[in-house]
Amino acid sequence: MTRQIADVLRWRDELWAIADVRGSGYFDPADQGIVVYWPCTACWRGFHAWYGIHANKLVLEAAFLGLFDADRGPPDANVPELTVETAPALFGKQPVALQGFMGAPYFGLDAAVAFTGTLLVCRGFEYWAGYGRPWGSEYCVGFAFDAGLLTTVYHLTAAAAKARAQPTRALGAASFDEEVARKMDVSTR
Repeated sequence: MTRQIADVLRWRDELWAIADVRGSGYFDPADQGIVVYWPCTACWRGFHAWYGIHANKLVLEAAFLGLFDADRGPPDANVPELTVETAPALFGKQPVALQGFMGAPYFGLDAAVAFTGTLLVCRGFEYWAGYGRPWGSEYCVGFAFDAGLLTTVYHLTAAAAKARAQPTRALGAASFDEEVARKMDVSTR
């Protein structure tokens, strides 16, 4: 299966790939009444999003939504053509185009996200390269949120380095999973 586009978190003016989400209240266009379709094989769920942490609160900054079904081809003659003006609004904003980088881009959303749970984020090395192993990343951080408010930051970079030093990938993954479970009380699998 094609590697899926990761959601992104902007924290301390750096971009981090969101590698794992555990909890409830995470952004989903369906909660806003918007039906999405996969815009490409790298985005089967039909959207990806950019988040930020502003004043210790989780905020949806931008979203990229697949607004039409790529498998069906041109819209049916009986269905009005979708335009930027007729596309569904997301938190009061229209998309800036119908098809941008892997979906219609909605910018400047600044919508509070009432997420309760944990996010594992990574940057550097393998995660951005598309291999998807959080412990293969240069830097790893975990965040705990309660109704969108940041409650705890878990620094996991040392655990990732320890995992990469293991003689096999299986031992590395097990080492990282154990450390994440110990610190964050969650599993990365």
